This record gives sequence, structure tokens and C-alpha cells, in this order.
Amino acid sequence: MNKVEIKLLTSQLKQQIHDKLEQLFAGNIIKEVKIDLFCPSEIFENLEKFGIIIDDEQWDINGWQYDYWQYFKHNDKKYSFNGCGYYGYMTIKEET
Repeated sequence: MNKVEIKLLTSQLKQQIHDKLEQLFAGNIIKEVKIDLFCPSEIFENLEKFGIIIDDEQWDINGWQYDYWQYFKHNDKKYSFNGCGYYGYMTIKEET
């Protein structure tokens, strides 16, 4: 039996996500980044490049839909990282 692996997170897409997060954390124009069809763990690497460590053992989740939310600070601003595993989206945004 042959195995086929499909990777959604290409190096080009990783760079695009990094660039948008960089704009969000700069606080100039973008106040929210929404990413569809990704697992949160695939974004952790990008956040770590900005010095943000998400403690996945401290996540708040609710049941079978796998809704999750986490808050963190970066450059003295508060952000939320939330989404839904069942529907496959996540949002990182500056909290006001």
C-alpha cells in the first residue's frame, strides 16, 4: 500500500502568515488575522518567532466542537487567539 501525504502549510503560506502576524503586532493597520483550515499547533511556530509562547496545557476548550481560546500579551498589547476545530478556522486579534 502506498501512502500519500498532503501538506497544506507550504513555505510560501508560512511566510504569508508570518507577514500578516508581523503587521498585526506592529499595530499599524491590521487588527485581526483570520486563518481557515489550520490546526492551532501549525501557527505556534510563527507565534514563537515573535517571542510568544502559547501554553497548550492552559487552553480553554469546550466539548466536541473543539472551540478554543487563549489570551496573550505582546509589546504591552493584549491579543486573543481563538477558533473552532470542528469548522476549521482561527482568529488572532488585538483586544481593545
